[in-house]
Amino acid sequence: MSIELNHVSFCYDSHTADEIAALREVELFIGDGEFVGIMGHTGCGKTTLAQLVAGLLTPLAGAVKIDGADINKKGYDRKLLRKKVGFVFQYPEHQLFETTVEREVAFGIKNSGLSKGEQKERVRAALECMGFPFEKIRKESPLSFSGGEKRRIAIAGAIVSEPDILILDEPTAGLDAKSRASFHKIMVKLNHRKATVLWISHDADSLCEYAGRILVLEKGKVVMDGTPREVFADPAKTEQYQIGAGRVRVISEMLQKQGFRFRQEPIRYRELLDGLCNHFKGRNVIGE
Repeated sequence: MSIELNHVSFCYDSHTADEIAALREVELFIGDGEFVGIMGHTGCGKTTLAQLVAGLLTPLAGAVKIDGADINKKGYDRKLLRKKVGFVFQYPEHQLFETTVEREVAFGIKNSGLSKGEQKERVRAALECMGFPFEKIRKESPLSFSGGEKRRIAIAGAIVSEPDILILDEPTAGLDAKSRASFHKIMVKLNHRKATVLWISHDADSLCEYAGRILVLEKGKVVMDGTPREVFADPAKTEQYQIGAGRVRVISEMLQKQGFRFRQEPIRYRELLDGLCNHFKGRNVIGE
């Protein structure tokens, strides 16, 4: 499902002395099924953009379109928008409130028109997608799980409606390495099911691994838009926009200072590992 922003602007505390311009004349098109990373320092407009796409905010100017339809136009079916777009906040586990895991995940499709049997199967599929054994945990309290498990339960609640667009705001913040790795695999699986994914993150390594495209925001504008390799090709710009180079880039730069040569700058762990393996097998060029 496509997303389009036409000259979109948004201000907090509009028309007051405390007015803050969060987005300025943003022009953007995201195609059906794209996996897009969104980066930028705190306050650049990332979360505002995501909330506008989800219909949680209304633009001060311009239009937000989902599959060509203006979601803020009079007569647009907002219930349809809720079915199309799933939004996972930075700490979704803080919003858990139901008495059982099954009821928690089912809340998003409570008034969907699905039969009880259909709802149960949707909940089962969502929890199993998150790596949970449905029958074993369905009657447990969602508050009894670990932090990473709570987050996966919350994400199951976001995908249970099978949204065409999934928006994630720093979904792996605070998770341990194992939980992050599991989450990454789940996002790839959802994207392979043709969901359009918008992933807000400061984690350059993860976005380079999984996103096909990265947007960088600065002062409410999109200042970079390209593949991970294109975005991270210029160290001066990554420093200027405070998006970080990532551990792969840092390691490769350290190696180059020691005399290693790269045919192409590694941006993913596999590229770095393959280059190292080739080097220690006696090749002259690392990264081939």
